[in-house]
Amino acid sequence: MALDRHGNFETWNGKSWSAPSPHSIDPYGSAQSVSCPNSSFCEVIDTWGYVITWSGKSWSAPVAVGAYPRSISCPTASFCAVVGDSGRAIIGQS
Repeated sequence: MALDRHGNFETWNGKSWSAPSPHSIDPYGSAQSVSCPNSSFCEVIDTWGYVITWSGKSWSAPVAVGAYPRSISCPTASFCAVVGDSGRAIIGQS
C-alpha cells in the first residue's frame, strides 16, 4: 500500500498499482507513515498520533496512540511499534 500526504491510497497486487482511492482515509491530510505486514492488514499513523487500521476490506475509525509520531512498523498483524519525535517507542499488540 502506498499513501500520499492527503490520505489517498493505492494498493499493489504484485503486477500493478490500483487507481487512487476515491476518498481520503485521513481527513486532516496529515498521514505520516504506513506499514502492511500482509494484504489484509495495514496501519497508518498521522502526525497527530491517530492510527487507522485496514482490515483488507475497510478502514477503522481513528484511534489515538500518542502525539507527534514519526513512523509505524508492523512486522506482524498482531504487533506494531510507533516511534515518536522524542525517539520514544510506543509498542502495541492487537
